[in-house]
Amino acid sequence: MSGKPALGFLLIGTLFLLSGCLGEGLVSAGRKRVTFALVLDTRAYNGKTAYADILDTPGGTLIETVSAVFASYPNTANHSWARFTTLGEIETNHRYFLDFFIDMDGDGVEDSGDLRGIQHFDVMPNATWSETKYFSQDLEPVP
Repeated sequence: MSGKPALGFLLIGTLFLLSGCLGEGLVSAGRKRVTFALVLDTRAYNGKTAYADILDTPGGTLIETVSAVFASYPNTANHSWARFTTLGEIETNHRYFLDFFIDMDGDGVEDSGDLRGIQHFDVMPNATWSETKYFSQDLEPVP
């Protein structure tokens, strides 16, 4: 007799779980416009534009090219960020790679004196925002 109420609660819990998973956009992945927020540990590049290729794997297929200007990160003394928003919708629940460069001379071209890096971003299911920190010491000068 005591096993039947427990089984009933288990079945009800399973139904809630299934309805939540199958409900409108709660767990399943979909396509969204996504903002990638690249946070640096310095404000030295505030006002500089960064250009980024969004790739599916390092060196992989180009999904889109985006750009953003570095600005002070809120409520910090020494961090900045660039917020790259896709123009089109991309799959969520996926890891993307931003192959980027910071345009130090403002000419819009990756050339000598600019700084470059690559960073991965994990986009959760149905997320419209992904943020990660990149350390300025890891930026590589473009020869």
